[in-house]
Amino acid sequence: FDERGGLLNAELDEFKSFFRAKVGDSPVISMNTIQEIWRELGYSHHNEDGDLQLLASRCDLSRKGMLELPEYLKIMAAHHELELRRLMGICSGGGKDPKIAMTHDVVKMALGEVADNFVPQPVLEALRQLPKQVDFDMFAELAEQCRRKSVKARAQQAGFKVSDIERFRAQFDSFDKEGSKRVSLTELISLLDGLGVPVRTREEQKAMRDRLDESREKALEAGAQGVTAKGSAYLGFWELVQLVKFLTHETNQAEADRAGKAAEELQFSASERAQFRKIFSEWCTVESRERASSPGRGEAEKGKDKVEGGLSVDTIHRLLRSI
Repeated sequence: FDERGGLLNAELDEFKSFFRAKVGDSPVISMNTIQEIWRELGYSHHNEDGDLQLLASRCDLSRKGMLELPEYLKIMAAHHELELRRLMGICSGGGKDPKIAMTHDVVKMALGEVADNFVPQPVLEALRQLPKQVDFDMFAELAEQCRRKSVKARAQQAGFKVSDIERFRAQFDSFDKEGSKRVSLTELISLLDGLGVPVRTREEQKAMRDRLDESREKALEAGAQGVTAKGSAYLGFWELVQLVKFLTHETNQAEADRAGKAAEELQFSASERAQFRKIFSEWCTVESRERASSPGRGEAEKGKDKVEGGLSVDTIHRLLRSI
């Protein structure tokens, strides 16, 4: 058990099968792909968690951002431990004692936090069969059931959070003014741009077109209804969701490759890269909140030197002064 990093044989086999399915003949897997696996396993709350990069750095023995199977299994085991600790924190209301019993109403709220407010009905039925006071072991078992049962039900969401799907839907509906439940490919570029997925260069547009039919296939596999035909000049909502997943994964991977190459040239370790990324993400959040709280600021910053998806020069100066 200790040699398996605390994982059960069934969990070990499941993680190995994901590794082989994702990398094919390649002996290594990227952190972005591992995050994708976590989302597919129902751990959507880790999507923007900077701690994941730090977790990866501790297990990335090669220090190049790519993990071989033993390293990958090590990070999956570390994630398993991280998840248990998170459940303990939820169960104890942020305290240190996970043995505090909870009422059914509190358990429902806690399960909602665990599963991004998506608690399958069978899990609620299982809760009704438990004693009025639920301890940590019972709660952990319910949380595991919740995760596993919600994976298939949420497959259409492609690992995105409910809030992301709502944002995608609002953007899609703004283009689907006639209520046809589809948008034309000529509208798609503007739609994606509004979602923060720019498709502007010829290479980006070709990559998008190459993914259209694959997005349709993935939507069908996930049980989506009304999927447009292969080669169609239109795209439905759930196909859009799959397309966004493909494009963001490719963008994130390209970004990770560039960052990895730069870090290697500058001789930064994986741990240092993870710390820099966490600081960068925190300042992106700060700048985003400041822009939201000051509507006029966005207009004032137009024309200033700022990379899309990055930080303005003013914010970079503030960041450097804070170090």
